[in-house]
Amino acid sequence: MKTLAALFGVVWLLEVLLQGTGIGGVRGPLGVFEALALVPASVVQRGHAWQVVTYALLHDPANAMGLVFTVVALWFAGSPIERAWGARRAVALVAAASLAGGVAVVLAGLVSSKIFQGMTLSPAAGNTALLAAWCRMHAKERMSLFGQVTLTGERLLAISVGLTALQLAWQRGGVDVAALAGFAVGWVFAGARPSRDAAAPLRKRESGPRFRVIQGGGGRDLPN
Repeated sequence: MKTLAALFGVVWLLEVLLQGTGIGGVRGPLGVFEALALVPASVVQRGHAWQVVTYALLHDPANAMGLVFTVVALWFAGSPIERAWGARRAVALVAAASLAGGVAVVLAGLVSSKIFQGMTLSPAAGNTALLAAWCRMHAKERMSLFGQVTLTGERLLAISVGLTALQLAWQRGGVDVAALAGFAVGWVFAGARPSRDAAAPLRKRESGPRFRVIQGGGGRDLPN
């Protein structure tokens, strides 16, 4: 997850530095990276199929908070999943969710002209897949988030999906379509194989945030 976070950071920085420079003959807001953003019209009419994957590497160069949210998602949900499943399977989840999200955006574009002509760039599908997988791993456990909110993994996921669906209904953006697809992929992925978190000793303990799981009036911290 640290490698993914670093990759996203480097790509975003390059976007910021190269936007509007005209390198490669492109002066749009994304500069040379514009060809990597997902535009369903380009995929369908011009055959730019690579965009259903490459869009997930990009963030809006004018919005640093998008990058911050990605790093937080990798930190909170990605790190424990990487320890439980191994780095290869965790990265496979992000890749599969990103592909599914890209395909979902193209399909949504066939029924929405706004999405069809619009530009989607975000690793939202991978982020939501990690969250959904984490929530399924702790579906019935009661968690206290920083001692302020207590809820189960299932409830956290339901709230997250509901908010994303409401945002899609309001904004009708491709990012929300990709995020919903990510939720589905993450839930299915987590159910495909039991977690090794409790069965195998941890080789390395990484620092990170803690969700406190409450059981029978007591509690234990879920290390991240």
